Amino acid sequence: MLGQGAVADNGNAGAAAPGWQRVLVQTACEAMHDDHCLGRYGFAVRSDGSYLAGPSPAGRRVEGRISPDELKRLDRLASGFSAAAAPQEFQSAPALPGIKDQLDVEFAGGPAVRVYELGGPGRKIRYRGAWADATRLHAEVRKLLERYYPTPFPPP
Repeated sequence: MLGQGAVADNGNAGAAAPGWQRVLVQTACEAMHDDHCLGRYGFAVRSDGSYLAGPSPAGRRVEGRISPDELKRLDRLASGFSAAAAPQEFQSAPALPGIKDQLDVEFAGGPAVRVYELGGPGRKIRYRGAWADATRLHAEVRKLLERYYPTPFPPP
């Protein structure tokens, strides 16, 4: 079934739990129906490797697991962030109006922290921590989104 990852041992049995609990992405697309916008209804990956795409306005969701190798890469990248890091801005070509790409990391015992945002106030890219770390995490989560988030959403 589209959007379902293989159920596998994530290799973390007996290991200390990571400081992060969930990585969440939310997007908006210009001039595109929401059902075809990759990540429009939200996509979250938990530190145990499970993921949730959605829910759609009708309540539809897709759940599964990312692969053990994907979880290792995500863990390595997400663990580099801290809720204490100050937000920064990177001025690039302004984002188109209507485009949004937000990436949050939720830490154990704390709120979600926005580590990457495109399309916010001033249409600049905002990030937390080092620019290279934020863009690497964003790129990794984008790969997961492309692999596990079905379009159109929900799947037929």
